Amino acid sequence: MLKLNLQKPLEGAYTLFLDWRYGTKGKGKQSVKRSRADALEYWPLTQPYKKGPFDLKHRAVATGMTRARSNPDGSLSDMNQLYYKQRMSRGGFMVTEALSVSQEGALYKTHVPLVSSKELHFEGLRKLAVEANEAGTLVYPNLFHSGCSTEFHSNPMTPSGVTRPQTKPEGWSDSNFKPYDIKSTPIIMDLPDFKAVKEQYRNAAVMLKEAGFKGVNLNMGGGGLLHTFVLAQTNKRNDRYGGTPSNRIRYPLEIYSVVASVFGEQNVGVSLFLGYNATGVIDSYTYDRPAWLALLKELSRMQCGYVQYWPRWDDGVGPVTPDFTEFAEKHRSFLKEIRDTYNGTLIKSGYLNNFARAAKDIAEEEVDLVGFGRMFSCVPDLPNRLLHGASCEKNLNHFASIDLKIDNAPRTEAENARNYIDWIPADLPEEAPEVIEL
Repeated sequence: MLKLNLQKPLEGAYTLFLDWRYGTKGKGKQSVKRSRADALEYWPLTQPYKKGPFDLKHRAVATGMTRARSNPDGSLSDMNQLYYKQRMSRGGFMVTEALSVSQEGALYKTHVPLVSSKELHFEGLRKLAVEANEAGTLVYPNLFHSGCSTEFHSNPMTPSGVTRPQTKPEGWSDSNFKPYDIKSTPIIMDLPDFKAVKEQYRNAAVMLKEAGFKGVNLNMGGGGLLHTFVLAQTNKRNDRYGGTPSNRIRYPLEIYSVVASVFGEQNVGVSLFLGYNATGVIDSYTYDRPAWLALLKELSRMQCGYVQYWPRWDDGVGPVTPDFTEFAEKHRSFLKEIRDTYNGTLIKSGYLNNFARAAKDIAEEEVDLVGFGRMFSCVPDLPNRLLHGASCEKNLNHFASIDLKIDNAPRTEAENARNYIDWIPADLPEEAPEVIEL
């Protein structure tokens, strides 16, 4: 296990490397000193990691972000392919944006990737798998069913007919609430529906395996179908799939078993959203904390490859309420319970550009890997920048200044490319190694 004391400078080969790196190339002293200090602080993020399905050269994971640039039929576009290629690094790990297992399970009506038709979707996925293998990057497609978080389907699949709120809860800001803009008549899933969705996941997994991927991510967050089974707020069933925490996690675990039967347990990871989610699905910790812990315990027993989690109370971007600070402090202890309950690889997301916090979490063994979504989206060469302490501010400002337009409105090719594949590269030496191993 990695143990570091971040209160004093690191010594040895890495320090000597930095002296060489920043003592040449005619760099100005002020910028050199700052970059060298940042590189030292971010050192834990550049270290290798080997466990289960992972043999990585650095700890920064590119996590999924829906950017709505796929072809109208759900196949990966040439722009999708270039986007992922730009963000691949040798010895890196990447989770794609959500791939819906069916059209009715898609988040948006169009321009989001699907993995439901071999005729339409297989070839694009195969190309991505080939590119990933050639680049030496471990890429996991992100399997998802949107359930009641869909933006277009008027009959979403739900555990018990409960959808996200139609009106803004008291104390929430406009940016933290996203109501339905459609009239919805949700479907309460029956046993044939359970079987049908399982087959959709199985067929998707088989297609991805045949395409050449080595593993997949099973998305149990995002306000999607599997997420709503876990939550007491959205699962009011009174059969073996609802009620107690062990019942509410039953169907998500059955889906995990279906996917794992194709790839093997250790080659399937799971992503969780803990706390408030942007789709308006809200965890109630009075009831849901035991369910999450029960789920983690079972995933540990089943040798799940990793768990990626996003604790909204921990990154300061949860719902705007007067008691949010108290809420956050109360539930931050949950992070330790996660570590104690699940014995596989833990990936924590939600850092935005707080690299120092991410490095500290790894050094203190709170997590094994750290996920960056928005930062990888606007800084494709992030791992090498972390190694050199190079700034990401221009890219982050570029990202923040552009409307992502994740909707179904027509867009020009230039609009699609903007802030998607038109990134600002860093001036870094080509001869510098990607990782320093001590």
